Amino acid sequence: MKILVAYETGHGTTAEIAEAIGEVMREAGAEVDVARCRKVEDASAYDAFVVGSPIWAYKWLKPATAFLKKNAELLCQRPTAIFLTSGAAAEAKGRQMAMDKWVPKILSAVPDLEPVAIGNFAGVLSFPKYNIPMRLVMMAICKSQGAPTSGTVDYRDWDEIKAWAAEVHAEFSRRWGQ
Repeated sequence: MKILVAYETGHGTTAEIAEAIGEVMREAGAEVDVARCRKVEDASAYDAFVVGSPIWAYKWLKPATAFLKKNAELLCQRPTAIFLTSGAAAEAKGRQMAMDKWVPKILSAVPDLEPVAIGNFAGVLSFPKYNIPMRLVMMAICKSQGAPTSGTVDYRDWDEIKAWAAEVHAEFSRRWGQ
């Protein structure tokens, strides 16, 4: 089985998660390519897909959404999982908000897509990497929630991410009879 883990990233956090997902699936026996959505020219050679992006301004980054739209027919025909990353997912309330508000927006780009799984992962707040306007917005949001407003805070749960990747691979294998 050949799997594409396509991702978009703003500051590298989602890229690292995509690489970890790909590694878990490779260890399980799949042939896996990990690539930025904007770099994928032809997705037709893949049997299954994992597509992910961080949430910025309450939506996926544009190249990830464009990837979904460009490959809609293919993604609807083959097993596909999606994932999102956000600082909000570090808390239960934020995770629920993501599932209730952001996931429906993501999936509205391809209404017929029925993901086999949806990953909802906490990301990294990295104030030194943000430009000044973004830093100010993020500081205000974090301050209002009692979260740190400087430095770098990594909320990722690598065990959760790897377990999700293993479950997705198992589902892909089940659907492909491998």
